[in-house]
Amino acid sequence: MHRRTKRKHILRKKDEDPHERISNIIEIIDLFHSPEVARDQVMLMAFPFTLKERAKQWMKRLSAGSSTTWKLFKQAFLDEYRPSLKIIKQIESIRNFKQKLNEPLHCSWERFTKSLFSCPEHKLNEHEQLRIFYQGLDAETRLKVDFKGPIPRMTQTKGWKLSRNYLRILSHGTMKEI
Repeated sequence: MHRRTKRKHILRKKDEDPHERISNIIEIIDLFHSPEVARDQVMLMAFPFTLKERAKQWMKRLSAGSSTTWKLFKQAFLDEYRPSLKIIKQIESIRNFKQKLNEPLHCSWERFTKSLFSCPEHKLNEHEQLRIFYQGLDAETRLKVDFKGPIPRMTQTKGWKLSRNYLRILSHGTMKEI
C-alpha cells in the first residue's frame, strides 16, 4: 500500500505531522498521570484509541510481543507513517534554512524551531542549530544581530543565551522589529 494512502487514514489533516500527533497525545496523557502506573504503560494503552481505520488495522497486525514498550510501539508507528524520504527532505531543509524576504527575525526563528521539532531525527546539537540559523539570516539582519559580536564565534552557551534573550525581547514587541 502506498504511504500517502496510509497517512490519510491516520492523520486528520493532510499536513499533520506524526511527531506532533504523539506530542499532543503525551500532553493529554500527562494530565492524568498517576504515580502507580508507569507513563509508558498509559501511552501503550491510550495511543491505539487515537488511531482509526487502516492505522487501527495496522496496529492489530503487529506481531504479538513486538511492541511491549511505548518506545518500541512509537518507533514502529513512526517507521510505518514517517517515510525516510520525507525525513531526508526535512533534514536538508533544516540544513539549508534561509530567512524569507522581509521576514521578521522572530518569525524566522519560529519557523526554524518548528522545523527542528517536526524532525527530531536531525541530530544537530545546539551549536550547529544556531550556526545554521545565523547563516540563513540575510546580511542586514545578521549585522543587527551581531551587536555583541558574531554569534557563531561565541561559546554555545553564550550564543544561545544571547539569541534567546534577543528573540524573547523581539517577540514581546519591546524592541524595534528587525
